[in-house]
Amino acid sequence: SYHKTDEVEGNAQQAFTINAHLVALLAELAQAKSARFVHVSTDYVFGGQDKREPLDEADPRAPVNVYGASKAMGEDLARLACENTLILRVASLFGVAGASGKGGNFVETMIRFGRERGHLRVVADQHMSPTSTKDIGAALLTMLRDEVPSGIWHVVNSGATTWHGFAEEIIRRSGIKASVEAIPSSEFPTPARRPAYSVLSNEKLASVIGAPRPWQEALDNYLAEKGYLA
Repeated sequence: SYHKTDEVEGNAQQAFTINAHLVALLAELAQAKSARFVHVSTDYVFGGQDKREPLDEADPRAPVNVYGASKAMGEDLARLACENTLILRVASLFGVAGASGKGGNFVETMIRFGRERGHLRVVADQHMSPTSTKDIGAALLTMLRDEVPSGIWHVVNSGATTWHGFAEEIIRRSGIKASVEAIPSSEFPTPARRPAYSVLSNEKLASVIGAPRPWQEALDNYLAEKGYLA
């Protein structure tokens, strides 16, 4: 996946080549071998919709940046190329391995800046579903073992917050003495527009394998693994 959202904004051709057309080729190979194809997508296929309550798998997509648009096309091409395609939409990831090519993750960034600066300014008007990669991995293995039906599944930890709310919990739970100021996204401009609301509903997943744990519990587990828990 080409997932450097801001960089992608100026490299649309590469983004669609990797996130859509390459996905289609992989799906075709799976179809040829009568194999199940698993594709990991993103909450960034949303953002431009009017709905401001948890989004389910049937809600119309409305990407607001090139990355989201390329991932949406990847979903479509994968399903067209392979009849046994399992699409997992995930969101706002944090995991002990960090993010490939991004230099860590949001949790690590907040801890580092909190220790170095003592004051953080974080956007409070973007709502999302913080999600542990550990929990996604566990859910995927269960979904494959239980042979859940093909199609789209939202695989996120339970609950939702803003990036500001997420940062506050990171700082509080890790015991760092730092303040977290809420700011509008207009004060933190980026090349790629971010969704104002991309909270995903995991009710479909919960009905089949059980509800993923709350993001706060997953965060505590991450902080404990990394030795940060206060």
